[in-house]
Amino acid sequence: MARGDVISLLDDDDEFLPEKLERVYATFRNGVDYYHNGQVVVNEAGKALRKEGFSMLVKGDEEMAKYAMQMITHASFHNNSSISVRKHILEKIDLKRCELTIDAFILTAALLSAHVMIDDPCPLTLFRVHSQHVGVDLGSLEATQTKMLKSYSRLLFDAAYLACLSKGTPYERAIKYFFLNQKLAWLALPERPQLDDPGLNALSVSDLIEWLSFLPYLRKITFF
Repeated sequence: MARGDVISLLDDDDEFLPEKLERVYATFRNGVDYYHNGQVVVNEAGKALRKEGFSMLVKGDEEMAKYAMQMITHASFHNNSSISVRKHILEKIDLKRCELTIDAFILTAALLSAHVMIDDPCPLTLFRVHSQHVGVDLGSLEATQTKMLKSYSRLLFDAAYLACLSKGTPYERAIKYFFLNQKLAWLALPERPQLDDPGLNALSVSDLIEWLSFLPYLRKITFF
C-alpha cells in the first residue's frame, strides 16, 4: 500500500530517533538502494544497554558478491526497524513466503537486485528487548519452550526458502551460511518435532563439511 519510493520499517516495540528519517532521505538521494543503520539497545523501561553498528559501503555486483558473507555474519540486516530499502526491490521477492525473518528476506532481495548498499553504524533506532521479544514467557518454562519451537521452525523455513532462492547466484554461499546457522539452532532444541521436509531434520555430511568450511572465515572476522 506504500506509495513512496523508499520504505523504512518500524516494529511496534522500537522507536526511531529524531534524525532517522532525515538521514534516510539524504542517503537515498545519493542513489542508495539498501540502508541499514546502527541501533541503541534499550530495555523495557527505555534505559540504554549498548550500541550496535557496523560500517560498510558496497557498490556493484562484484563488491556485493565479495562482501555478501561479511554482511551476513556482521548482521547487516538485523532488526527490521534499522532497515530502509527501495520499494521496487521488495516487489521482486515474494514476501508472502516469509514466516518470520522479514529482515533476512529484504537483505536477500537487496543482494539480488540492489546496486548500492550501506551499513551505517550511526545509531538511529531504539531496539527494545523485553520478555516477549523472542517468545519468552518468564512465568512459564513450558510456554517458553513451545514458543521457541514455533519461532525456530519458522526461522528455519525462511532460511531454507532463501537458500533455494539464492541458489546459482553469487550470494548462494552467504545465504547457505545463514541457512545452516538456523538449521543447527533448530537441531539443538530439545523435544523438537519432525518437520515435513526430511532434509531439515538432520545434518548431512555435506552440511557439516560446508559448515566447517566457514570456520576460518568466521575466526578471521571475529577480530575485525
